[in-house]
Amino acid sequence: MVDGGWRLLWAVAVSGLLLSWAIEAALVPRSAVPWKRPWRALVAHTGIFGVGFAIELLIFRRPIFGVLNLLLLQLLLVLVSNAKHRALREPFVYQDIEYFLDALKHPRLYLPFINLWLIALLAAAYAAACVVAVRYEPAIFVSAADMLLLPGAVLVAALGMLASCKSAILRGLSFDAASDLRRIGQLAYLWGYAVAEKEIPTRSDNTGWGQIPEGRRPDLVSIQSESFFDPRRYVPHLNADILQQFDRLCAESVMHGHAQVPAWGANTVRSEFAFLSGLGEHQLGVHRFNPYRRLAPAGTSSLARHLKSQGYRTICLHPFHATFYRRADIIPILGFDEFISLEDFDPTDASHPYYGDIPLGQRVLRELDARTDQPLYVHVITMENHGPLHWERVTDQDRQAIAAGPLPPQYDELVAYVRHLKNADAMFGQMAEAFRGRARQTSLCIFGDHIPIMRHVYDTYMPDGKTPFVIWSNYGQGKAVKQDLVLSDLARTWLASL
Repeated sequence: MVDGGWRLLWAVAVSGLLLSWAIEAALVPRSAVPWKRPWRALVAHTGIFGVGFAIELLIFRRPIFGVLNLLLLQLLLVLVSNAKHRALREPFVYQDIEYFLDALKHPRLYLPFINLWLIALLAAAYAAACVVAVRYEPAIFVSAADMLLLPGAVLVAALGMLASCKSAILRGLSFDAASDLRRIGQLAYLWGYAVAEKEIPTRSDNTGWGQIPEGRRPDLVSIQSESFFDPRRYVPHLNADILQQFDRLCAESVMHGHAQVPAWGANTVRSEFAFLSGLGEHQLGVHRFNPYRRLAPAGTSSLARHLKSQGYRTICLHPFHATFYRRADIIPILGFDEFISLEDFDPTDASHPYYGDIPLGQRVLRELDARTDQPLYVHVITMENHGPLHWERVTDQDRQAIAAGPLPPQYDELVAYVRHLKNADAMFGQMAEAFRGRARQTSLCIFGDHIPIMRHVYDTYMPDGKTPFVIWSNYGQGKAVKQDLVLSDLARTWLASL
């Protein structure tokens, strides 16, 4: 090691560790100051920083540059977490890691909600740090033995710290992301969520789906409507007829109301899995944040599996890329015989920029008419009303079409949303009308996966996060029972109504 290398190494390591705690002060919600956190959270933070520092030393042999790498990476995580919290009211969790790759594959879904100027500034700072490090900071190790021994010792010590506090950190996690972040800090909480994800809860196949009488097995259609909610509950002056068809379905329904959903503004798979599995957040632990990562691949009871056991053929339609959220692998595991994704749809039916709800409804009707030999269950995942809404252009004609009075300019994202909402409503109407004239008994269940992202609207009118649902059939006498429920109970409630 070069002269004075030990002193430099420890000075840089300690300074970097202190700065890493200082960076967490920029988090929203803000973490507790270090001296108010559980001591094991401090050990975990130190261990994680130590692992990163050891890896940087092994790769670059320059401690100052290595620490700057770690701090810039941590600052990036803080910026991403704050951007997510602004849009979705939830901080960044470990299960979001895979979305960095998704952002490259599907940039429209993610980049509009991130401050790209800040990201560019970080990239420029990193490039400058690389130039300065190579030019002005000499490698601290002069022998191969030093290059391996010291970073190896740091790595072993850091891993030992993490092992010593692992059980205590896991026991203290509530899996309320904001609460855990406040209590133990970002690095410790990300590590805790990563470790917790390795455990897959044991699930019973008996989830109370109930038996469908053999003489009454209607065709079943569930529509998971993208960002579907009723803005008339919050924003005055909106025209009453923007959900005319849905209102009619509610009036004729078996049951309707609002569902408490496990997602806000995004994370569709949380609601999707809640409906299809019948499992609530309290049963999922850390897997609530993305059940399609580890839990669903391990296999679980589901609505589609149950209906297959009752003699149904099961189909899922989603006009988006099959690989998104791993649906190409997960949908069959959940019990669907067939998964029809974007590649199987006519691209001319895209509706700025996603596939339109009206042609999607027409495709569902064709699937129903094509099969008459056995009862059919079709689950539909719509896409048209996916954001970013603030990227869409609206006209004066669009504004006048949704409200009795003028709307402020910052409500243009609401105007864009309602423009697509009316298409969803038309889809509901066309399907119900087809079912009314259908000889085969058919039951329809519609629900919203989450509310949309409309930050400027919510500055004035903050929704409660619940989404509408309706259970309707073309047979029997609808009592239009109004009842709110948790989304994970909706499928069981639907089957019980048959």
